Amino acid sequence: MKKKVLVRYVSLLFVFSMLISLNVNAQDKSVFQSYWYLKASIGGSYGHTDAELYSIKPDQVQLAGDLGFGRQFNPYFGLEVKAYLGKLKGRKYESAAWTYQAELMDFSLHAIFNISNLIKYNPNRDLSFSVFTGIGQTQYNSTGVY
Repeated sequence: MKKKVLVRYVSLLFVFSMLISLNVNAQDKSVFQSYWYLKASIGGSYGHTDAELYSIKPDQVQLAGDLGFGRQFNPYFGLEVKAYLGKLKGRKYESAAWTYQAELMDFSLHAIFNISNLIKYNPNRDLSFSVFTGIGQTQYNSTGVY
């Protein structure tokens, strides 16, 4: 219990220190303009169960994708909302006829901190390092098939 409380205090201290550094470093507002962005991706999802420890079975790869949007407020901080939708399919054991199918939904809100710009702001940077923290909810709707 004490460990969880310590982790919360350290996390809050980290977030507050980031916000303080944002106010200190955000003095030149003529260079950066805040912007909105939209992101989307599509790909495969795979349920990793007991039978699939060492190989991916092509018949169990399902379609999945996410859609999100966000706002970059300054070079150091942004917020993002994402929704992930997909399906899972798998087998309990290799020799058993018991299989499952599931629909997966995940919704989340992220605060994004650009660490590269916190260290040294460079508008012409090709590669940057960011971390994010947030909250979310994942829901499954599973069905067993015998």
